[in-house]
Amino acid sequence: MHRPDGEAKAGLRRHFLERRLGIGARVVELGERAQSSLIGHPAFGGARAVMVYIPFRGEVPTERIIAACLSQGKTVTAPVTLRTERRLLPLRVSGNPGELRPGEYGISEPDPDRCEPFPPELLDLVVIPGVAFDERGGRLGYGGGYYDRFLEAEAPAALRAALAFETQLSSVPLPLGDHDTLMDLIFTEARVIQGGRARPESRR
Repeated sequence: MHRPDGEAKAGLRRHFLERRLGIGARVVELGERAQSSLIGHPAFGGARAVMVYIPFRGEVPTERIIAACLSQGKTVTAPVTLRTERRLLPLRVSGNPGELRPGEYGISEPDPDRCEPFPPELLDLVVIPGVAFDERGGRLGYGGGYYDRFLEAEAPAALRAALAFETQLSSVPLPLGDHDTLMDLIFTEARVIQGGRARPESRR
């Protein structure tokens, strides 16, 4: 992969964030469809330990996924952003009121005083947000690289499943750099996209 121009990525982020925010009140309806698609997929059914993002700024909601994990006896975690260390830390959540708190960048996250850490290498499935995606599994994030580092260094065997609205899909390949990771699956309100990442030889 090449090193894409930073201004080009910034322009794409602005464009796709505006498109996502333009969904408005339909976020709930369309988000329900995307979540249902993931919950009904074999990748979710076979996962025992799942990490799910907590949405903000118009991202696809994840409440139904968390509820499905808990009802099916799966371990469900959500990430805490460790800004100084530039990494994500998965903490186990139980769906109880008050276990989330405002975290870095204004994103809700589990309260470390109430939720226990979970070993990232034991995750089977990581549900990932993003600004934009393409049909090869390419992902444009917010620029911090947190998920890219986490997936490559700490949870390399986990299946990577992104949630997105159709309006977040690019009709042309996104400019990816050397450290931008590909998604295995992308779930939208209308379809499931099979990404281009090579599969690990074995999974738990």
